[in-house]
Amino acid sequence: MARGAEDPERQDRAGRGGPTHARDPGRSRVARIARRALGFRALRPGQTAAMQSVLEGRDTLAVMPTGSGKSAIYEVGGLHLEGPTIVVSPLIALQRDQVDGLRERGVAAAAVVNSTLGRGQRREALADVQEGEVEFLFLAPEQFGSEDVLRELRAARPSLFVVDEAHCISDSS
Repeated sequence: MARGAEDPERQDRAGRGGPTHARDPGRSRVARIARRALGFRALRPGQTAAMQSVLEGRDTLAVMPTGSGKSAIYEVGGLHLEGPTIVVSPLIALQRDQVDGLRERGVAAAAVVNSTLGRGQRREALADVQEGEVEFLFLAPEQFGSEDVLRELRAARPSLFVVDEAHCISDSS
């Protein structure tokens, strides 16, 4: 879909048409990073602002529909921030798909820690994160009930912590 000058995202502060990234170095930086890291030719609505926020080290909430590119937001951030990225994802099949996708595209090393792994496999995955061999670690929410996992995650000093599905968040107060 072509976006016209009436689209506020394409208007500059004076109200003239044209892409704002031509005058906004942050937007063009994000687009360059996404192109280099993930091969993106263009970003979808909402991705640019969220990616820029993550790269600036700010807490970021991106509420977007399924298939709109939320994973790319934390992938760009994770690839350009020093330290591993921890992704909380409740669905084992989705975790596997995300890890396989990162590996197949040659983006970065990724691992999972969930109930399908034995104790030794979990230890190995966590050690790989600590040693800098894994950039993205996908965890099921129940893993945070393990003091061993929490200790390993703290030692890994993650640069980015992502909750990939809103229903992973609960309040028990």
